[in-house]
Amino acid sequence: MAAEHYPRRDWEASDELRDQFLLDPQVAFLNHGSFGACPRPVLARQGELRTELEREPVSFLHRSLPARLREAREILSLELGCQAHEVVFTSNVTTALNAVLRSLPLQAGARVLVADHEYGALVRAWQAEAARRPLQIVGVHLALPVESPAAVVDAFARAGEGEAPETLLFVSHITSSTALRLPMAELLALAAQRGWRVLVDGAHAPGHLPLRLMELGVEAYGGNCHKWLMAPKGCGFLYADLEARQWLRPLVTSWGATNRPEAERQGAFLDELEWSGTMDPTPWLSLPAAVAFRKRWEWESRAALCRQRLQEWGEHCQETLGLRRISPVDSSLQMLALELPNCPLAAADLHHRLFEEHGVEVPTMELQGRTLLRVSLSPYNREADLRRLENGLVALGAVSSTFSNSH
Repeated sequence: MAAEHYPRRDWEASDELRDQFLLDPQVAFLNHGSFGACPRPVLARQGELRTELEREPVSFLHRSLPARLREAREILSLELGCQAHEVVFTSNVTTALNAVLRSLPLQAGARVLVADHEYGALVRAWQAEAARRPLQIVGVHLALPVESPAAVVDAFARAGEGEAPETLLFVSHITSSTALRLPMAELLALAAQRGWRVLVDGAHAPGHLPLRLMELGVEAYGGNCHKWLMAPKGCGFLYADLEARQWLRPLVTSWGATNRPEAERQGAFLDELEWSGTMDPTPWLSLPAAVAFRKRWEWESRAALCRQRLQEWGEHCQETLGLRRISPVDSSLQMLALELPNCPLAAADLHHRLFEEHGVEVPTMELQGRTLLRVSLSPYNREADLRRLENGLVALGAVSSTFSNSH
């Protein structure tokens, strides 16, 4: 029996808004969180920039690019709550944070606290760094379901007990697999009390949460702009405070300041990290178009309706399909992770079959022996996308037969 459906709500995308995206109309795309979706006007602007680049590459890359990047950084800094000289564009957050962890002047035997909810690519990066120099990677277990922000803080506090030459707290602002907004203020207070350094993976935060990086009090913060800010793929950034800007080094050594007249030099942080060699800078230069698109379509107001709808849908799934929340209700997020306690399929199989058999694009994963489903709800989505996911879960036997047969 098909899952119980909600009627159409005000949050649904109009045809005009939906047409602003190239998304396949045959697919219920509920995975904005992975790679985002770039609007047509932003892609058009990127196309214009690419045409200009190819028409006169030397003039574009050598003469005009520095000034264009400064303008784009100014707009980005307004979104991040920092100064333009404190942020540099990168291709993605993984690249940004790899530059930080490779550069960090940590003492021998320093302890790095990493939760088991962290993004796998960055966990691997820390493991690789620990193989290169003497670091202790200390896993922090955040047991599911996460009962409260206090439980998260307590877990980090326990993991950081005992002596170590130095401790670094590495955390995601919003976790990727579990869509959990970590209690940043409380964790930073703990770090300040214990004398820990802090590095933040903000992959999902820009365009999703209000940011004031200058007030946050972290040495470095990496993020993506291709997700919730809806810039083209290849647009990320690295924020660094005054101290971090002194020790940060690029992953790739290129021309740096040596290729610029002295009057145009911006300091080692920007000069060294901004240019790694011939590349396509148009994703970065298209960021202003993405910000303008969001303003033109009153994106924050639309996103607020999505957040409200997502929480309602989560309650509906618990009541009618037997899915379980894995964290407290958080009305600030457009992502929600739920556990499927009676799913007979492996997460990878469920992901494959939802897409191939039901046209639903939604991530699934396994964590702590649980099968999880993470739904992103964007203003371009419709109620029919959620209905198709529900019906797909029922058809595949991924939800409790008791619930699906009785509703």
